[in-house]
Parts: sequence; structure tokens; C-alpha cells
Amino acid sequence: AVVDPGVGSSRRAIAITTADGRILVGPDNGVLIPAAERFGITGAVELTSTRYHLVPTSRTFHARDIFSPVAAHLAVGVPVFELGDALPTASLMRLNEPRVTRRDGRVEAAVVDIDRFGNLGLNATRDDLSAASIDAPEVAVEAGTFRGVVPLAGAFADVPAGELVLLEDSYGALALA
Repeated sequence: AVVDPGVGSSRRAIAITTADGRILVGPDNGVLIPAAERFGITGAVELTSTRYHLVPTSRTFHARDIFSPVAAHLAVGVPVFELGDALPTASLMRLNEPRVTRRDGRVEAAVVDIDRFGNLGLNATRDDLSAASIDAPEVAVEAGTFRGVVPLAGAFADVPAGELVLLEDSYGALALA
């Protein structure tokens, strides 16, 4: 994976091993951590062995010059720990993920996605609403300057066209649509 605004900086290039045998290759900026933690992190390596990189290595194109060649070498059987120096897994960068807060009959969530239709994917679920004792067919919503009551529905078609709705998306998270 490469979402790498720190390319060319002091951020490390890494490979992470997981309990089920996966090896995730990319920048040490937190982008790999959600997947790695889902499958159980068992080790990490800083990709310091330039023998497995393209040379010369560009400061601005590590996806091509480091991550892709390393992934290719792994695919043909090079052991991950030949690629560089072992890292303590606690030293890996983590993302500052927004947290859901539930208190006093309120749920505070963050918009984590805006799809191509303009639907706002939230980091909250129906379980968060239940934990905050919110089970009404309508929910008071505050977002930026918007203040209003929005139906909590099961599908887009449960409200008239053009009306706001709060529903569970295909990932099980809430979306304001």
C-alpha cells in the first residue's frame, strides 16, 4: 500500500508480518497498521537492504523503487528478514484514528468517507447509538452549521427523494445520506 506524503523524508520503508502469514509492504506512516493489526502483527522489518531495491532509488518514487521490488522478491521466496533490520513492533507509526464518543444520550462521530454520491460515511455504528440509548425512529443531527432531525432508516428509499437519512451502510457503519 502506498499513501505516502512523507516519501523522501526520514519515514521508514517497512514490511510487517502477520499471524496468518501475510507480509504487508509500504511506508511506516500508519497506512498498514489497521490491516496488520486485524491479522495480528508478528514482526516488522525496516527495508534497509538496498540489494532488493531498484538502483538508483528516487527520493520521490518509493512505490516503484522500493516497495514493488521488495514485494516481487518476497513473492519469489526471499525471506522477509533478509530485507533489512528487525524493528520493534511498538515503534511502528499508528494513525490517529477518530474515536466515537458516547455520552448523555449523544454520539459524537467523525466523517471518515465521502462517497461519489455525497453520502457521509461515519465511524459510528447502530451499536454506538444503542449504547447511548438512542433508539428512536429519528435522530437529532448536528454537523457543521446544520441542525435538524433525520430519520434513522434501513434504506435510501425509506425517505422521499432529496431528504436526508441516517442509515447503516454496506460496511455496517452509519452514513448520513
